[in-house]
Amino acid sequence: MSFRLTLATLILFCMIFIPLLTRADAPLTDNGVTTIHLDEYNGYFSARETLVDLKVGIYDFVITNKADKLVGF
Repeated sequence: MSFRLTLATLILFCMIFIPLLTRADAPLTDNGVTTIHLDEYNGYFSARETLVDLKVGIYDFVITNKADKLVGF
């Protein structure tokens, strides 16, 4: 096999399988309350759970300050 074909195969493999390994968890719902965990950094938030399919309901936001300075949600 040529180097280019091997490289293309490796890139295709990475494009298909790496996103499957790094998927976010679904939010946990207990007694009708869904818990969302957010990490607050300098200028942005990072969610531990996927936020794509959120529906109307009751949510409990757990926010962790990782900015090492006083910030507000």
